Amino acid sequence: MAQGKAVVTMVTDVDVQARHAYVGVNNRAAGQAAAFLIGRHLRDRPSPAVAVVVATFSYTCHEDREIGFRSLLRQRFPNVNLVEVIKGADSGPATYEATQRFLKTHGDLAGIYNVAGGNEGLAAALREGGLTGKTFFVTHEVNRITEPLLRSEVIDFVLTQDMNLLLRTSVEQLSAVCEARRARSQAILPLLTCSKYSL
Repeated sequence: MAQGKAVVTMVTDVDVQARHAYVGVNNRAAGQAAAFLIGRHLRDRPSPAVAVVVATFSYTCHEDREIGFRSLLRQRFPNVNLVEVIKGADSGPATYEATQRFLKTHGDLAGIYNVAGGNEGLAAALREGGLTGKTFFVTHEVNRITEPLLRSEVIDFVLTQDMNLLLRTSVEQLSAVCEARRARSQAILPLLTCSKYSL
């Protein structure tokens, strides 16, 4: 920006002084949506254990998702026991190892929310722990890893956004800045909730 270049962030935001516009979903609301799905699924169970998987708080989207998740569980579903944050480093192997360590300590897990990547490692750890289909699993983005896991019912719901709309809107915002038109500070996209039946 200091050099006069147009800067638009996608998916995760940065400080407002470091970009012209942000394009993506409201990540705090995305975390709330995950909490709502998990909380409603577990609302009749006494103190079900739920964990959240994070990668790094360098990404504000991860931090916002976790904040939204925690706050809505606390407000709406006090019966749910948020037992631990699993640090998966946004990679399959790291998430697998962290989840395995967690399961050795805690055993049963009623629900899990992955705010980050590494879903293949998380799915493998759940499978080895005999928790596939037993642990309610919510994560983000439909891609080559999450789609088959969603189709096979390892993942229950994926929160995502229309990638074509994301790209079109980002180009529109960049063009507005380059042409000295006013760009929106934030272009919030609709949050989409996918199950195997809506792919």
